[in-house]
Amino acid sequence: ITEFIIPEGVTSVSDDAFSSMRYLEKISIGKNITNISGETFLYSSNLAEIIISPDHPTLKTIDNVLYTKDGKTLLYCPCANKTKDITVPAGVEKISDNAFYYSNYIENVVMPQSVKELGESVFSYCCALKNVTLPEGLSEIPYNTFYYCENLEMVNIPKNIKKIKSERIAPT
Repeated sequence: ITEFIIPEGVTSVSDDAFSSMRYLEKISIGKNITNISGETFLYSSNLAEIIISPDHPTLKTIDNVLYTKDGKTLLYCPCANKTKDITVPAGVEKISDNAFYYSNYIENVVMPQSVKELGESVFSYCCALKNVTLPEGLSEIPYNTFYYCENLEMVNIPKNIKKIKSERIAPT
């Protein structure tokens, strides 16, 4: 399946509904969907386009990145979004868990001062990621934020950071 349309009658999509769909390139989300997260698309490595109706009551896309309608939460950036530089819009307060997980092309991310919270594993497996500018409003860097970011060169860590949580290691 390379393209999927979530029908208008569907209201909720589970966290792993489209997870590991390697060939999925494009998804259209019906306007009745009220519950969806970045984890819905984990490992969908070819997903490049998310289509949301302009009259959707709770979701929107900006530059093919999924946000809540009020613009306060960045939910998900598709893995195959070919944008190299991401500037998170002003007004975003939260970056959800796994929001950029496995994004193959992103090299630079700049966040506005309005961001106060990062979810876990936000940049995990972003192999092309080189530079991240974190905002002053953050107080902690969650688990697995930069897990397997093998080309990471620079992270601007603001002085307000009180806690950097360690990477999780699988039990042996």
